[in-house]
Amino acid sequence: MHFLYKLNLAFKYLTGHFRRYIFLLIALSFGFAVITVMSSLKEGMTQSVFRSSENHYAGHIFVFGMEKPSGFLLVNDDEKIIRAVEESGISPVRVVRRTSYFREGLLYFNGKAVRQKNVFGVDWEVEKEDFLNLQYVEGSAPENDLTGTNGILISELTAGELKVLKGDQLTLQVNTRTGQKNTGTFIVQGIIKDNSIFGSYKSFVDRRYLNQLLGMEVEQYSSLGLYFQDLRDIQEKTDRLYAVLKSRLAFSPPVHNKKELTFQMDRQWEGVRYFTIPLQVYVSQVADLLTAMELISYFLYVIMVLIVMLSISVTYSLILHERTVEIGTMQAIGLSIRNVRIILVMEASLLFLLAIAAGFLTALGVLRLISLFSFSWIPGFEIFMDKGKLTASFTVITILRNILVLMLAALPAVFIPSMLISKLNLSDSLSGGKV
Repeated sequence: MHFLYKLNLAFKYLTGHFRRYIFLLIALSFGFAVITVMSSLKEGMTQSVFRSSENHYAGHIFVFGMEKPSGFLLVNDDEKIIRAVEESGISPVRVVRRTSYFREGLLYFNGKAVRQKNVFGVDWEVEKEDFLNLQYVEGSAPENDLTGTNGILISELTAGELKVLKGDQLTLQVNTRTGQKNTGTFIVQGIIKDNSIFGSYKSFVDRRYLNQLLGMEVEQYSSLGLYFQDLRDIQEKTDRLYAVLKSRLAFSPPVHNKKELTFQMDRQWEGVRYFTIPLQVYVSQVADLLTAMELISYFLYVIMVLIVMLSISVTYSLILHERTVEIGTMQAIGLSIRNVRIILVMEASLLFLLAIAAGFLTALGVLRLISLFSFSWIPGFEIFMDKGKLTASFTVITILRNILVLMLAALPAVFIPSMLISKLNLSDSLSGGKV
């Protein structure tokens, strides 16, 4: 029997018995919608964390130096590091230099002070696109190059506590590399809306201006950030760079998570020792939280698949039982058992495709509804959101995986009853025999 003829028969039988299939269609659609919502939200939250950390730390792979006993982050050997990057063949698409001050910087305005967890000295021209993509409460990304100026970008929380607006003049107090206190004046160029753990109390100023306050040379900096187009083999690129650098500079042993990094940085040495790490090390603790959430989602995922599988099995068995006489008639007019089974499976497959389409549209609607709500009332949850909203991310691999999982759940629930009913004797089928 020709394939298209079998497909045509399957389509006619599906439309003819569509009312019987409504519950099964709802069960399949609902199951696919739920697992799609779960997987896409997990992907979206992971990407939001990665984007936030990428902006905060400025790169995907980092080379930074720490000077002891001062404890200052300091890179003295830029030329050697750049040459090693070239020789390693990892080919970054962008190189960013930053001076980072994590030593209790204080911003003063009208007699009030707010402690800054992070003060970053940036090269405005190099990172201009990154700042254009941030969300601002007031002001905007620097319209003009702020290199060599005293412009500053501060967080919304800092601005709120100091009660400052764009154009106000602030005083930043820091401890220099040699331990003295130093101050500089800055003009607020913009207020960044970022209430996540990365953005609550941080500010951005010109790198050379911050170097001057800290008593560093103009060409020195704290860390070199390397950006890449392809992020799938970041660890392998880190290892290749480390292999080249370790023979040229005083380097710490490789580290794989935040705990190991803290341990190595707490050790004692003289002079500058270098580290090279991927972004994943900085966010390893957040990654652990994501892993825990992922395990919970997998548990719910499995529960949903089992419920769908049970619903399909029971419902499809009842539908075939009601159609026993019809199936016996198909055999009586000359259709072989094999062709009957194929038509039944095709019929179920068409229903499956319809359920996938309906489930995907349902998932889009649910995700759209979720995106309208703010979850900022959950402490620390901002890190998982994009511009204050919970967003989803769809990848071809994830969608195909969801379809495959649902198909593997549906296949035995459809195939086994089809096998059983097609094995009935013709006389039993025509008399409405039980499966």
